Amino acid sequence: MIPASQPNLEPSGRLPENHPHKGVTEIVLPATPGSEFDFVLPMLAHLSQQCTDRWLTWIAPRGINRQLLVQYGFALDKVRFIYTHNDQETRWLYWEALAMGNSQTVVASCESLSEREANALEQAALKGNAQGVLLRYRQSNW
Repeated sequence: MIPASQPNLEPSGRLPENHPHKGVTEIVLPATPGSEFDFVLPMLAHLSQQCTDRWLTWIAPRGINRQLLVQYGFALDKVRFIYTHNDQETRWLYWEALAMGNSQTVVASCESLSEREANALEQAALKGNAQGVLLRYRQSNW
């Protein structure tokens, strides 16, 4: 018997496409870029392996090492990378990728988001039936 608080999973163990737990999850990482590998890359590799008929879209920093992704177990045939030039372009493409409906998961890093922008991203994820992962780096005040 499944407790009432547990979601109903498909036989594959995935949430159904119409499940309400779509939206944007924000992960705050240490201030030093590069420290995310041991935490974020295994999670993203797992998400890439869960993709069936849609993409894991990563709006990524340039220079992601293919061999590193293979080492972490990414299903590279299910991942597409989009490279941007600035934070504004990243936010716009993140919204587009979430809303389009052809990505199961969309990952991006943004320096700052207003409450209005965060709400717009959440609505885009719901519209596209996608899960967004927003990576942020903690500001160091030391």
